[in-house]
Amino acid sequence: MNEDPLLGLEETDGLDPTEAVLSLTDRTVRGLFWTYGSVALTVVLQVGYTVVISRRLSPSAFGLVAFAGLPIALSGYFADMGISAAVVQKPELDNRDVRVAFTGSVVAGLLISAIVILVAPAIGVLFGNLKVVPILRVLALSFAIMGFGSVALGLLQREMKFRQIAIIEVTSYALAYPLTGLLLAWRGAGVWSLVGAALMQTVTMVSLSYALTRHAVRPLIDGRRAKRIYGFGGLVSVNGLLEFFGANADTFAVGRFIGTDSLGQYSRANLVIGLPLSHLATGASSVLMPAFARLHGDDARARRAFLRALALFASLMFPMAAVLGVLAKPLVHVLLGNQWGETALVLPIVGGAVAFGFVLHLPAVVCQVRGRLRQKIAIQCAYLVVVVVLVALVVHRGPTLRTLALVFLTGQVLQEVLYLGYIKRDLSLSAADLLVIHGEAFVLAGAAGGGAWVVSTLVSSPLLALLAGGVSGVAIWVAAMLLFKGLRARRAFEELDLRSYLRRLPRRTTRAGG
Repeated sequence: MNEDPLLGLEETDGLDPTEAVLSLTDRTVRGLFWTYGSVALTVVLQVGYTVVISRRLSPSAFGLVAFAGLPIALSGYFADMGISAAVVQKPELDNRDVRVAFTGSVVAGLLISAIVILVAPAIGVLFGNLKVVPILRVLALSFAIMGFGSVALGLLQREMKFRQIAIIEVTSYALAYPLTGLLLAWRGAGVWSLVGAALMQTVTMVSLSYALTRHAVRPLIDGRRAKRIYGFGGLVSVNGLLEFFGANADTFAVGRFIGTDSLGQYSRANLVIGLPLSHLATGASSVLMPAFARLHGDDARARRAFLRALALFASLMFPMAAVLGVLAKPLVHVLLGNQWGETALVLPIVGGAVAFGFVLHLPAVVCQVRGRLRQKIAIQCAYLVVVVVLVALVVHRGPTLRTLALVFLTGQVLQEVLYLGYIKRDLSLSAADLLVIHGEAFVLAGAAGGGAWVVSTLVSSPLLALLAGGVSGVAIWVAAMLLFKGLRARRAFEELDLRSYLRRLPRRTTRAGG
């Protein structure tokens, strides 16, 4: 067996026959290339869509959809039941397991859709805005649709078929938003153009996922197998619910106590900086979850893999958030126009929060694949209590977008500290290693962000300020990585040996069937 240089893992048995020639590192890096390639294409499409749609619709339209999205996102945890995660995590999976999981997924999706449609008026009363009721009822159909695709997506992820997943994600977004959404908006559909685009994305994603897996769909009820699948999935869903409440307390408070116009401004800040970084976090999680699952039981190699990945993530995300934060005004002006002034004020805070959220995805993933779901739930409970208390204090004193954004940032920082504290004990990590990695990332962020700000102030045009500041920030980051050989992130990049991997990629891709 050959030792894997990135993850410190010997190649294991049980690989898909077409990918048996690839080491786990190569498969992981290849997965990251495909995943982030799809993220890059999606972000490009998203930016173009945002530029057009933000000028076509009013802030209140985005606010209504963001408001309706809260109960939809909450209900999604009940509809999914953690089945996709269970399919990925389960050590051995046979055809009967797939049928049991699919049966439960379809039933749960149909049931949750019906419940949301029935209780939509009560949710409208709770939110103090009955305009969300018809939007809720239409968006609820997505659960019934997604119930047919959750297992297929889980199987693709389990088998590390990230090329197919990338194709699904880019295609579904392209057909939904730049095509369907803009067409509906152009024909005067208003807020329904956003709703229609969301449904189209779900339909396309489910259709393509099943077309690429063709798994068994004949219903099967088996209590013993269901207990194993839904037991793990249930804990995933409980943790997801807690994450939902903590992450959306600020959004609920903005919409409930300030109004949908301000929520529209807040949602645009999350879209401009939060959604791209969230895509990166989600992509990393989808690749690292099956990769770290193969390290289960080997703490020494898992420890080395974790520190390398943490150095890479922190050194990339914090500087990126810093550069985008100092360029908030020209960025919002160029992308969204003049009616989004409040968005520019909160964007730096949202960017910092999302950067911490990205980095904490790594210890969260490791906790999940190591079966530490109860510890994750405990961390989420502590995080939720702190966030709810802070939101209550802010609302009592008079909420503003900036103060609620600071609550979100505080919560994300706390959550990362708690996760790293637990992983430190679980993997026997050194506190010095964690501090050095974060210290280097913050210094890189300060240098890149400071340079971008200085250069942007020398230019009067918003577009030129954005371009000049962005290029300067990237150049400073690259120079630091080249000049300082002792940086943990640089050593991690060198250990990846990306140039060697890229030279081998065409040959290996051909041998592995693409």
